[in-house]
Amino acid sequence: MVFDPLTALSLASNIIQLVDFTSRVVAKCRHIQADGALPEHYELHIIAEDVKRTSSKLKQRPLPRWPLKLDKDYLKVETDQEREDREGDVAWQEREEEWAFNGLSTTCVNIADELLARLSRHSVPDGSPRTKWKSFREALETVWKKKELDELAARLAEIRNQMAFHILAKFKTIFDLSALQQSHRFDWLDCQTQRMIQNLEDNRAIFSDELRAQNSSIANLFKEARNHFTEQQTKTRNAILKAIDRASQSRRHKATRNQQGFGVASWEYQSPQDDGQYSLADSDFGEDADDQQKKSDQEVRVEQRMRSEAQFKQAILQSLRFPSMSSRFLEIAPAHAKTFDWIFQGSRSEESLWSNFRDWLKIGSGIYWINGKAGSGKSTLMRYICQDHRTVDFLSLWGGQPGTPTIVGFFFCNIGTPEQSSQLGLLRSLLHEILSRKPECIPSVFPERWELFEEMETLDPESSEFQDLIVEEKEFRETMPKLMLAFQKLLRQETGPVCLFIDGLDEYNGDPDDTITLFKTIVSPKVKICLSSRPWLPFQDAFKECQQLKLEDLTRPDIQTYVDDTLLQNSRMKAMYLSEPIEIPKLVQEIVNKAAGVFLWVNLVVASLLRGVSNHDHISDLQRRVLAIPSELESLFTYMIRLIEPIYLEQGLQIFQIMLRSQEVSALLDEEEDYLQVEGLCAIDLSFALEVDTAKILQTSVTALNDEDVFRRAGPGGDVECRLKVRCAGLLEIPTPCLEDTLPGRRMSRRIGNTKVRWLHRTVKDFLETEGAQELLLKSSRKSDFSPSLPLLRASIMRLKTWLANTPAEDGIHPLPGLVARAMILAHQVECELDRAEVELLDELDATVRYHWQPIACDETSPTSTRHWADDMLYRHLRMPGEWNDDFLTLAIQYDLPLYLSQKIRKMKVDLSAKPGRPYLDYIVWSDQVSTGASKSISAKSLGMKRDVLALLLRQQCDPNQLFDGKTPWQKVQYKVCNHIVELGSVWIEVMRLFIRHGADIRAFDADGDSYEVRKIVETVFSHRFRDESEELLALLPPPMARSRTQSNKNSTSKAMTWFKKTVLFNRASTV
Repeated sequence: MVFDPLTALSLASNIIQLVDFTSRVVAKCRHIQADGALPEHYELHIIAEDVKRTSSKLKQRPLPRWPLKLDKDYLKVETDQEREDREGDVAWQEREEEWAFNGLSTTCVNIADELLARLSRHSVPDGSPRTKWKSFREALETVWKKKELDELAARLAEIRNQMAFHILAKFKTIFDLSALQQSHRFDWLDCQTQRMIQNLEDNRAIFSDELRAQNSSIANLFKEARNHFTEQQTKTRNAILKAIDRASQSRRHKATRNQQGFGVASWEYQSPQDDGQYSLADSDFGEDADDQQKKSDQEVRVEQRMRSEAQFKQAILQSLRFPSMSSRFLEIAPAHAKTFDWIFQGSRSEESLWSNFRDWLKIGSGIYWINGKAGSGKSTLMRYICQDHRTVDFLSLWGGQPGTPTIVGFFFCNIGTPEQSSQLGLLRSLLHEILSRKPECIPSVFPERWELFEEMETLDPESSEFQDLIVEEKEFRETMPKLMLAFQKLLRQETGPVCLFIDGLDEYNGDPDDTITLFKTIVSPKVKICLSSRPWLPFQDAFKECQQLKLEDLTRPDIQTYVDDTLLQNSRMKAMYLSEPIEIPKLVQEIVNKAAGVFLWVNLVVASLLRGVSNHDHISDLQRRVLAIPSELESLFTYMIRLIEPIYLEQGLQIFQIMLRSQEVSALLDEEEDYLQVEGLCAIDLSFALEVDTAKILQTSVTALNDEDVFRRAGPGGDVECRLKVRCAGLLEIPTPCLEDTLPGRRMSRRIGNTKVRWLHRTVKDFLETEGAQELLLKSSRKSDFSPSLPLLRASIMRLKTWLANTPAEDGIHPLPGLVARAMILAHQVECELDRAEVELLDELDATVRYHWQPIACDETSPTSTRHWADDMLYRHLRMPGEWNDDFLTLAIQYDLPLYLSQKIRKMKVDLSAKPGRPYLDYIVWSDQVSTGASKSISAKSLGMKRDVLALLLRQQCDPNQLFDGKTPWQKVQYKVCNHIVELGSVWIEVMRLFIRHGADIRAFDADGDSYEVRKIVETVFSHRFRDESEELLALLPPPMARSRTQSNKNSTSKAMTWFKKTVLFNRASTV
């Protein structure tokens, strides 16, 4: 039969397919007959079993996707808002993910079961006869069902891949969460670090005492051990030296026995950085005993030298340090998240507006000036830069400079201590910080002080002579010129690159040119400085050629971020944003635009908006709030004060005055270097000032406050914090201290009570010192007969009675003298401002200090000291105790308390003239006057009142001619008048009149070998200005001697006139 071509081709194709199919069936048949199953089925079976087993393990506890309880509310249609809330719910998202994963696991197990079932049908079970027909039938069915098996396998693979994707997504979520937790952990660690720093600040004195005691104990133990092991130590050292010598030759750390039989079997060497101990297994010693002893003595001397050097260097560092050195830095709030990061970026669209800071860190030199308006965030940015690791990273690339860069910062603050706003404090801080890291430079930086160390006869650190030197060095204070010279020497040392970060040049209390000159002088190829300040004209002129940036031009995105984050953290504001998706962003933009780069303004406005939101304000109310708030800071502060409720306004203004007065008194006290002063106004002091009256003080015994009372008064949410919020419009605040859960109750309460009250910003203090604000404060004072010094005086006495134990000592200086000085200055100001004496308060002060000082004064040498505390405690460094026999009256004279003295002297029934030591009259006419902050008008008034005290003392039979320190009180009056030491006025004529009427010796006063008559003094000094008063005084004197009586008197008068021309007239001309 003949076929046409197409039919023949079709038939041939069918035959080939049949042959191929048959061959595949036959091949599979052979595999099935031989092994019971096909190889690919066997592999697929293993995979399916593994997938099923793994899926079953991964399958989690089944979670309901929908609520288990179905009610009518559940059946209602879900709104868009409910859906957004559900989708934003993290817990709901986790349930969704777990449900989906469980569904995939179940599907995977089901597909695996179906695939395994089908595979089992296409294999011959174990034990069954594998006949050709059965094998052929299974092979034929396998070929027919291959597509279905492939589909199941593909489905299984797809489900498995989806599960893997879910697992990867879950890992990503876990890693993201871990990273977030790490971030929170680092934030927590940062807070803990600050807390530790504050703990060290608060307890430095305690640690120093404990460390000193431990060092003493260790030294005693060391001496005992050295005496006991001298011989063994000598032998050990010789053995070690031999072993090291052999090791250096063989370059091995093992030594074998030598041929001569010296038995150093094995040893281990530790580097000098280790403990310096050596381990010997076996030794044989043959050195001469005298040589061993010499080496041992030399070793002891070397050790003493090292310990002495370390102590002396530490003493010098301690003399440079001051308590408030890091206070300003710690007070600055950290930057808000995701703000100021641009400072480390390489380029921005506004690049032309500012110099690239990152490049300056890496390759720049000279000065980089950060300037900006008040409240723009300069200090926050400077703290951010100092704390960010990128600063160190970039500076390490600086111009190939060798060594790790030394980074040091100083933050000026004119509302803190004098050191915080002076060049003296700046240099002490910089020297302390750099030398703490480079102590090897101390001898060359302070050569004169180091020479004292080298001249010591003994360098035994335990000797009394050396310890006396250490105490002197700790208390020594370098002068400004010496500090400047030392700083210049330090920067010339090979200390490696140095970068300084100096914040707040405008807060320096002095001529801006001083700091400008200083920083321009010290800049060099290895020293560069980043400065920040307001754009005052002197700074603009000085730094106009330097790299710089203007902060308010660059912080708009940061302010936007801060406003968005802060507002949207509030749930009500978030809901309002959803309901007002157009108006709320417009409101935010209005804030950003009106802020003009001033973060402080933004902070106050956002706080106002949040208060409005808590009051359920509508969007229109919030818009009116923003429009009503002035954009200038001074106007804003005035606006905030006017918002204080009228019933609280007077109290709020008084609190402002108390804060200002407290800082004034602190500044006066800081001039007295011998006192340890309490910096600023503590929360517990303000609590006492606002709540305690004189009756309460008299009723309070000398006992420590309990913790509950401290928390009630000064703790978070306590009385003081609430009063400040309501009465001061947030312009004064008490920062919340970092408190540890494990902190003991007493230490926790001490930290809370000692927390400093602070201004919201430096500009608040500047505003309150303006003429308009001062008029407002004085008007409030006149209206209520208020002196801010009186509540502060009461607070000082209450601190002494209930809080002294929580005022730590510094550098071995007890706080009691400084607290007494503070109280006495306040008492003086009360007398001047209220024209009355606080006799009960001052008597209570005297009794309280006597109670505290008696245990301190009674040491082993004087266990029953009966001296008054004023004689024992004050001016101990100037004279021997008992030389003057001071008491509280003499202290009142020195602090100029004439009203108190008048009342006390009138009531006293003792003979005041019988006082041993220095006479009372001498204190008045030759007073060691302390600075009390009084104005000239008040001082003149006080001088008149002191005349009344003088009259009282003279009427109490105090002798004007009693000799003390080489002169009588009357002679000292004449000496002051002649030498123009005092401001001459009619009151001094009255003083001289009182002395003459009460028996003063009017004979010629001998001064430096020349005699001068009282009459000539009056005629020369007073007659031309106070004619009538002078004539009244001259009438009390005997008539002048005749001109012809003796030539000696003539010569005496001639000498007097010559002396007055040279001294009095010259002094008067100099004064003019």
